[in-house]
Amino acid sequence: MMKLCLQHTYLLLLLVLFGCGNTLIIEANTPEVINGNSITQITSGFRLIKIQRAFDFDQLPRGLSGYKNQIEQFDFYLAQSPTQSSAGFAFQIIQNSDPLVVCLKKPAPLSKELTVLTNPIALIKVTKGFNVKMALGFCEV
Repeated sequence: MMKLCLQHTYLLLLLVLFGCGNTLIIEANTPEVINGNSITQITSGFRLIKIQRAFDFDQLPRGLSGYKNQIEQFDFYLAQSPTQSSAGFAFQIIQNSDPLVVCLKKPAPLSKELTVLTNPIALIKVTKGFNVKMALGFCEV
């Protein structure tokens, strides 16, 4: 009986250490763009700023500031656009290699977007050391 219990213990230990084949693997090198809008982050031109400290996240809107606890694992960049005359603008990746290139995508011409002044911003999350640059302007369609 003791030998049987010892075998089960080893089996459980192996399952804990190595899993049973159902491990979820998330690609850590996938760049992520988290779009938003800000009433405080206003600029007259396109800007891309690397966020250096967790404190800098406190200046961002609530949906973006929550990423500050990941600053040790990832590099973050803040992409900003000048004020736009309607909603529906979003930053997107146009080159997914090193350097990563982002630009601002305009809403579709006939889309039903709200006419309001907006200040599109985005938080770009990349693996540490990955270069990011912005195509200063709108995405070419």
